[in-house]
Amino acid sequence: VPNEIWYLDKNGDELYEFDNGIFVAHSKFEENLYETYGSIKVPPKDVVVVEVEKSEDVIHVKNPESIQQWTWTKVTKPEEMEEWLMRRNKRHLQQMYIEQSPPTTEEFEPILAEYGTSSITDEILNGTVDLDRFDLSKEMKLLLRSLQQTPEEKEMHIPGRMPREAFQE
Repeated sequence: VPNEIWYLDKNGDELYEFDNGIFVAHSKFEENLYETYGSIKVPPKDVVVVEVEKSEDVIHVKNPESIQQWTWTKVTKPEEMEEWLMRRNKRHLQQMYIEQSPPTTEEFEPILAEYGTSSITDEILNGTVDLDRFDLSKEMKLLLRSLQQTPEEKEMHIPGRMPREAFQE
């Protein structure tokens, strides 16, 4: 695992943050200033270690001229490997919540109530939902409309239990 947290690519276009086993790439928007939000991305091999100041609005790279190479710690003990894998998986699975992207936003709560088994979900699948009653963007409404089941999908039978023999086919 890397020993440092912040890495800058050679071009200075992206700043990488190591966060619990995941690298998050932050985009540059001004000289030495980067967005606070980012996307999961593997950094290039030639990144350099940098120091940053982070606020609510911006990440400022204090030493963009750095030539410090990143260093790594080898994880060989099974317990440590398991902990890093668990941290990485937890962080990865929390990505939508951290980034506040649909369907984790407040306007989706009534739609996803009851673990996605609500009457609203049935209306979406049947194509009978009135999406204008929800405070959603035009794009989100289009996405939800696209989830309407086709006649073939409505006729599909999904067995509640799969026999052992079927796993071998």
